[in-house]
Amino acid sequence: MEGIKKALASLFLVVVCSSVLSQTSSTIDYTYWRFDLSVQDSLLKGNVTHHFKVDSSINSFVLQASNKTLNIDSAIFHGQSQSFSHLNDTLAIQLSETPDLTNTDSITIYYTAKATTNFQDPFVIAEHNNKPLYWTLSQPLVAKNWWPTHEPLDDKADSVSFKIEVPNELTASSNGLLINQKELDSTTVFSFKHKYPIPAYLIAFAVGPYQIQEQQINVPYGKLKIENYILENEFSKFREDATFGLRSFNWFDTLLNVPYPYLNEKYGHTQMLRGGGMEHSTNSFMGNFDFPLYVHELAHQWFGNYITCSSWKHIWLNEGIATFFQGLLFERFYDGELWLQWKDVTRKSILRKPDGSLIVQDSLNPSRIFDTRLSYHKGSFVLHMLRNKIGHKTYFDALNNYLNDTALAFSYANTSDLKRHFENSCSCDLTEFFNDWVYGEGYPFYVIEWEQNGSVLSLDLEQFTSHESVEFFEAQVELKLIGSQSDSIIKITPESRLSSFEIDIPFAVQKIEFDPEIVLLADHEIVQKQDVSKTFVFPNPADESLNIKIGNPRGGLQEVEVYDLTGKLIFESGELSNFRNFSINTTAWQAGVYIVKTTSNYGIDKTRLVIQ
Repeated sequence: MEGIKKALASLFLVVVCSSVLSQTSSTIDYTYWRFDLSVQDSLLKGNVTHHFKVDSSINSFVLQASNKTLNIDSAIFHGQSQSFSHLNDTLAIQLSETPDLTNTDSITIYYTAKATTNFQDPFVIAEHNNKPLYWTLSQPLVAKNWWPTHEPLDDKADSVSFKIEVPNELTASSNGLLINQKELDSTTVFSFKHKYPIPAYLIAFAVGPYQIQEQQINVPYGKLKIENYILENEFSKFREDATFGLRSFNWFDTLLNVPYPYLNEKYGHTQMLRGGGMEHSTNSFMGNFDFPLYVHELAHQWFGNYITCSSWKHIWLNEGIATFFQGLLFERFYDGELWLQWKDVTRKSILRKPDGSLIVQDSLNPSRIFDTRLSYHKGSFVLHMLRNKIGHKTYFDALNNYLNDTALAFSYANTSDLKRHFENSCSCDLTEFFNDWVYGEGYPFYVIEWEQNGSVLSLDLEQFTSHESVEFFEAQVELKLIGSQSDSIIKITPESRLSSFEIDIPFAVQKIEFDPEIVLLADHEIVQKQDVSKTFVFPNPADESLNIKIGNPRGGLQEVEVYDLTGKLIFESGELSNFRNFSINTTAWQAGVYIVKTTSNYGIDKTRLVIQ
């Protein structure tokens, strides 16, 4: 009978795991997460207490907790051990009584977690100077790998605290202020407190042989303490970089009228051995202290931490804006000489593939959420185009209004919130812009044919789109007209896929350069009108697919063949009925150089193609 009771209890808890998660998420308000942990010999051991309020009765409490990395010892509620099930990365606790509906209640989970040596894992142990080094990373969906957590982006705890006991030779680092440090016989207990709203993925700690670099800077609203946890024997190596990065605070103050969000606590960095950085609130974990990375993670304290994307579908609000500030760094510093280079590299990254929206459809796929080409590069470049469209001042008026929106402060936002503030600031309708560049996929490819008779320059622009989700991209096109002794930049706005323009130019045009200031996410080919047999291959380099277009509207493709450099035929289309365009799936092709041979009613054309 006891066995049957246990089986029924298990069955009940499995049902809780699968069906109550949405109910508990909607009725629980997390107010405070309190950690009491010890770290030694690759093992994290201790407890986390979830303080919460409920607006209706619940009989279960559901958290995310990895079955692979966490061992749940017990769950204590109102002083009593509770029955629980830990299946499919879900911890479902059957409550023996109803939580208090009028006051804050709490539940404590005792658990252990084992660190791994894989730097990409959420809880890592490494080594520095023959001493252990630990750190955690929780973004986007792996906080559950080192603590039983509430992962959905629908609530922020009002505060979090850490009590971390570590061997005496090591130092702990975490969010917020170090409020106490107590040395015992062989261990030291570090206590941290962070008194600002925070989602689970921005909580972190590190333990290692750190030296602390303390700095203080003046900001418009007071003094800000900077704490950098730098690994011993690397202090001199990174101290100069970390000091140089302080320049970004005064620069941010010229752009943003919302002060650093955590002014009453600190900002700082903790060195880890993994590359890149992670913007934990008040304490970014860094693989290095290079100025661009410093700026990127600092920007996240406003865009990502202070205002957080309401779903991983909208991650570009975090990463795109932070990467945009990283780009602006090159416009503001280094005499601007790297600004064009940054724009060129960023655009080329996006053009490598023909698809991709800024809105993440598969929001459970970390690889898609943090796709560098889309969430970072395309997000930042679209913002760069938007600044060019509405003007620098209006653009930052909108960003500041976004930051000053009390409904979003220390809370969550989605793409429509940002769009609304841009539209209010520019007094314009940006629906088409967002539909094309944010929600839509791909980019425009322009075929530009030109000729000059006397002073009249004739231009024919035909726009193809790399993805069917957008029929036509509304965009202004800048062209630089180059003569032997004179240059001129013209701006034209095609209103349909095929547009013609006649412009009076007082000098002989020898060459036309597309988008000289790199303000448009687009690819192109420019030919003089007598070159009627030209075919265009894009993207080039290509990755997953290839588009082939014939430039002249009266032309038609009759056959497409692709050869490798040994002359071996890789692809053959067969006979085509004068197609204007043709697409090839290249996912199975090996990286290398190929020759694309096209036959049209104008003759044969050959193009060198690179597959990445």
